[in-house]
Amino acid sequence: MGTPPQLVAELHVDALSSALIPGFPAQLYPQGAATLPDGDLLVGFGMVGARFDGTFRIVDRPRRSLFQEGNYTYAGGVAATPSGTIFYKAGR
Repeated sequence: MGTPPQLVAELHVDALSSALIPGFPAQLYPQGAATLPDGDLLVGFGMVGARFDGTFRIVDRPRRSLFQEGNYTYAGGVAATPSGTIFYKAGR
């Protein structure tokens, strides 16, 4: 069944790195965030974007194909429309 979610005082981004980009050592820093209509949180870490649910579980990595194609700056900024369309702004 798995371990139930635990309440934490801080969410360390380095703990997410291996889950977001397996086999690719990187220091990730949140560069932008937006909420989606369903309450999920979208965060841009510069190299990759992640969608988190209300318990901060990673539920999606939108446009991960851009990272896989070698675009390592696609998720510098993020925005979401009321209908749920996601926009990324490339970082520098």
